[in-house]
Amino acid sequence: EHPLLLAYAVGPGGARSLPVSLRFQDAAPPTVHPRRLKASPDANPKARLATLELTITAGTCDSTAKKGKNSGSQCDLGTDYVVYWADAHGAKLTDEPIGVVPVTNLQPIRLESVIVPSGASMFLAVTRNSHGETVSGATTAFKDIRSESDSAWNEVIAVAACTTGSVAVWRPLGNNDGGASEAATDDPASVPWSGQPIDAPKFRLRSISSVARGRGDPLQIALGQEDGSVALLHWIEGSWQVSKSVSGGGGGGATAYLSYDIESSMLVRGGKLGQVELWNMAEGKSVTKMSSGGSANIVRIDVHWESGRAVSATSDGKIKLWNLQTGECLHTAGSINSRAFDLVVDWSAPSPSTPRALVALFDETLKLLQLSDTAEEGGEKAGPLIFEGHSEPVRLVSANFEGKRALSVSADRVAKLWDLDSRECLLTFSVGTSGSVAAMAVKWEFQEALFLREDGSTALYDLSDGRLVVEREPRCSIKNGVVALS
Repeated sequence: EHPLLLAYAVGPGGARSLPVSLRFQDAAPPTVHPRRLKASPDANPKARLATLELTITAGTCDSTAKKGKNSGSQCDLGTDYVVYWADAHGAKLTDEPIGVVPVTNLQPIRLESVIVPSGASMFLAVTRNSHGETVSGATTAFKDIRSESDSAWNEVIAVAACTTGSVAVWRPLGNNDGGASEAATDDPASVPWSGQPIDAPKFRLRSISSVARGRGDPLQIALGQEDGSVALLHWIEGSWQVSKSVSGGGGGGATAYLSYDIESSMLVRGGKLGQVELWNMAEGKSVTKMSSGGSANIVRIDVHWESGRAVSATSDGKIKLWNLQTGECLHTAGSINSRAFDLVVDWSAPSPSTPRALVALFDETLKLLQLSDTAEEGGEKAGPLIFEGHSEPVRLVSANFEGKRALSVSADRVAKLWDLDSRECLLTFSVGTSGSVAAMAVKWEFQEALFLREDGSTALYDLSDGRLVVEREPRCSIKNGVVALS
């Protein structure tokens, strides 16, 4: 709960921990996690903490060891690749290795909070066994995950309807403390959060019912209103301006969910009376209207723009696969029997015609459904796969279907990481101590998840161990969970 700073002496011999006392001018140490520290460029630009993913390939011992040979040579079964920091000439900088990889299992290894010593510019990989250490000729490659992660999370933008009636746009993990000169740019990512309402002519901010960031462009957001209308806003010359407004009508009710594709100017709107509409925002007209049946709210729509298909979920648990161009319902999933809160779709399973939908439900479970756009394929003969373990309704879900992982959050702020094949819960951790989680974004390549709570505070967690990486103070008390992270 109390972040620390680590002090090291860094020199030609590497990094050494020292009993150094630190004193701050402020009343308390800065709230920064050690994993996110970087050395001052003025002090030593090459001495820093890093999180690395190390891969070793093409070593001279690979083929011998994998064939199970034990010839007593330098490549016997007990051989490891041992990796050290080296200087520009390939000379070893430290006696302490930074990674050890068996030659029989060359899987990438993740190195947490590694100290990069002064003068380090490459890796040196050697073989180590009963015969000692020998230069191996192995090829090493690495990714600086921490630097890539920091850069990626800095670009995330939140759009939220606040309880004050305003709409706030800010970067949860970026620098929101810029001055007036930054506010005059055309990039909303550089605009400091101010809490002031978006001043857009003829737009009633107090009736915002849904928000969406435009896919592919950070300069546009779509806002839905209680009367069913939708407005597109652009950030132009230091202010938000309405570029297009489309009237509701058609009995679809208030706008409950939006998905917008800037490249095609197409927008999918879900209503609070169960209606799904495809709109051409460039022409300002409705293209197709679809009814989910009944009057339950649309709670989530996952759109695959390339195939023109979408999957919708309603609050009464109806999951439907749609052809957006014709308005035809291609499949209605059964076996839900619970209120739905969220879903995520695998459009590559094995094609957009037969997607899988992972649904977060009120009955405290996740259910993985197989959908199909042809009646004869059925898709649900074996029934849904059920993930059990939460003790409160599951409100949010995200998945990396290729990596066979899913992350869910329940109403009691408990997050669970799942194996999609075995349905085993791999990790459980709590996201805060009060309030509910309004939205989350996951960057699976970094094994990190960003959670936005309804009080407007944000927290970044490491999915390898459930550890809190960094936390930010509240920005906007979010109204009815109306928020988008993009």
